[in-house]
Amino acid sequence: MSLTLFYEGELKSAGSRNKNKEPFKRHKHELRKYFHNQLKVLWEDEHMKELREAIYNEITRIESNNKQEPETYKIIKGIVFIPLVIESFYAEINITMLVPGQEWMPVFSRGDIDNKVKTLLDALRVPQNENELPTNINPEPNPFYCLLMDDRLISKVSIEKRRIWFPSRGNKVKLVIDVKIKEHTNRIYNFRYPSFLKD
Repeated sequence: MSLTLFYEGELKSAGSRNKNKEPFKRHKHELRKYFHNQLKVLWEDEHMKELREAIYNEITRIESNNKQEPETYKIIKGIVFIPLVIESFYAEINITMLVPGQEWMPVFSRGDIDNKVKTLLDALRVPQNENELPTNINPEPNPFYCLLMDDRLISKVSIEKRRIWFPSRGNKVKLVIDVKIKEHTNRIYNFRYPSFLKD
């Protein structure tokens, strides 16, 4: 199956000086919310009803038996984070940077691109623990939809630049994120994605 996400805005670098600081945590969570708004539309589609109900039933079943570790969602600070890609699947991600024509020469150094992509990939996955979230986090939205349970479920990342003719907006970027989700041969969970998402 495949889907496309889009982002327009600031993308800060995940350098060692930033990653544990509160402003950077807030920035990364704003990115999560940006993608949540797109994934929410997907999850609320009628074709996703069966999968959505399976996830919600899983939450109800596991939360009634708190000895079991959930694999299809994570609750942090009272927020239920629900990923699209879980252990039975893996993702290939292609990131297209749309660069203003007048800035076609390299806009980032290689290291800066790597750190910005790290920020992006972190924002596409479920937080690992509450230390990755802002201190005074808004409890909404809840549930909170993410692309990935964990970034180790990414099997491939590619990056390309395309020149388009629009005015430069300072540090803001435009990204088109194409995602292909594939099944492992030894599937753990009996979840099926709807046919309308298949290639």
